[in-house]
Amino acid sequence: RGRFEDGDRLGEDTREAMFSGQPVTKVSASKRTAMDRSFIQLRAALNQCSIDFAELAEPGMGPRIRDAGASRTLPPQSAILGFESAGEGFLRSLGVRVRPYGASDSPLAGGGSSTPN
Repeated sequence: RGRFEDGDRLGEDTREAMFSGQPVTKVSASKRTAMDRSFIQLRAALNQCSIDFAELAEPGMGPRIRDAGASRTLPPQSAILGFESAGEGFLRSLGVRVRPYGASDSPLAGGGSSTPN
């Protein structure tokens, strides 16, 4: 549980920073609210994952992990993707271009920069 608890504390710091400034537009305010909702869902999914896998960490639980372990990762994976999407929407509402780390602008799209954002 230690890593999840560390993430929970870090998450609260992130959430405070996220709400410390004023939104630029109504759109960014709306997107920030959506990001906050998805953050709360993510935290809940990760906390539940921690509880589920703590129970499965007992000796002799190997067969149960093989049978159901993978399905228990679906809610956190879904929550991660939801938070990623909401965060990208918020950043785009502020005019921040979001690309995978290290990706360059496509020369075909009129870009050409090779620096990551």
